[in-house]
Amino acid sequence: MTDIMTLKTQASELRKAGKIAEALSLYETLWTQYREECSEWDCWGYAWCLRKTGRSSEALAVCREAYKDYPDFPNLRSLYGWCIYDLYIKRDDPEIQQDEANFFKAANAIVQLTTNEAYSPYVRTVFKVLDYLKSRPAYPAAKILEWTDKLRPEELSSEPSPFTDKEGNSREYASDREKWYSHRTKALFKLGRYEECIRVAEEALASITKFHHDNDIWFRSRIALSKARLGDPESAIAEMESLLARKKDWFIHHEIAQLLLEMDRTDEALNRGVEALLAPGPSDLGFKWELFLLMGRIFQKKGDMEKARKHVLLAVKVRQAEDWRIPQELSEAVAEMGVDVADPVSAEDLHRELRQEWKAMKLSQMPHAQGVITKLVGEGKAGFIRGDNGQDYYFKVQSFRGPRDRLKPGLRVQFYVEKSADPSKRDNAVFIEEIGD
Repeated sequence: MTDIMTLKTQASELRKAGKIAEALSLYETLWTQYREECSEWDCWGYAWCLRKTGRSSEALAVCREAYKDYPDFPNLRSLYGWCIYDLYIKRDDPEIQQDEANFFKAANAIVQLTTNEAYSPYVRTVFKVLDYLKSRPAYPAAKILEWTDKLRPEELSSEPSPFTDKEGNSREYASDREKWYSHRTKALFKLGRYEECIRVAEEALASITKFHHDNDIWFRSRIALSKARLGDPESAIAEMESLLARKKDWFIHHEIAQLLLEMDRTDEALNRGVEALLAPGPSDLGFKWELFLLMGRIFQKKGDMEKARKHVLLAVKVRQAEDWRIPQELSEAVAEMGVDVADPVSAEDLHRELRQEWKAMKLSQMPHAQGVITKLVGEGKAGFIRGDNGQDYYFKVQSFRGPRDRLKPGLRVQFYVEKSADPSKRDNAVFIEEIGD
């Protein structure tokens, strides 16, 4: 017995000293020759060393065997969970999709084995599941809500996680608490639990001091849209308009257009929908299929069925290009409008054609002006124009239609005026062209 105790002591001391390979050799002897004499710490130490040397599969087998004798030992349960995490959770989405059932089986096993404690895989597993679910083409709101129920925001870290990107720049990931609120509020809104969505989003705005990925804008937009669904669309539109002063993005215009259409303000909805289509946003057209469908509904309401069909067809084509299923609301629009989904036109070609129409529609609603470029700023990326009316306009260089070497102070130009979302700032000059002699 003394020899066994000496072996146990030596293995433990080597492990603590970081001599993992030497400790592993002794633990293996204990496990194979003196299994009945092994304590919970010996079993844990053996599995721990196996995992540390990249042998998670063998470590998992040891944990499963030891768990039969020591099911309540916290260290063993945590290590058991980490081994499952290594083998079945720590995967890319395409790999998970090949065996999704096993992924969820493993995730459920981890949350049953472990708790939200330091050095536990519990929180990391829940967020891995949430991130995977969020990426699915058909957003599974109920499932996401179920997994957010497994965490309490007050127990999650509020500290952002620093990292260095590929260019060597210091960046930050959102804190676990911020991510939880983001997942939770979106799921609540999708499920129509609007009052709860407002409460949780307001809680997020009050408890988080630094936001990432424009989450504060998302929280405020969900509050506004929840109010609209609860019968107050006017205040929702006003709140969404205020967000444009901070972020002139497509999804805000999209939501306003949707609200305007629901209020039978069709012409306003059309103008706002065009703003959404031309505003900055993701390059992947698949993210905008709902906007294309909305435009189809707007043109249908206006009686322009040719344009309505084109926009609905674009929504279908971008989903087909992503190999996504056609949802019911899109199928209904196809049937109602008699859209020929067998049309061989590609999503890219149809988008290119419609984009020219969107630009023409936008320009028809904008004031036209002339003036002179007064200066360039921001290392030549932007500048100012003094209009013939005496007003100054801000512009970005990419709005100039002509050779960049012609863009200099003193150049006389014509342009369209885009109203600034922030009343305190100058209006913008867009679609700028040089005026010839």
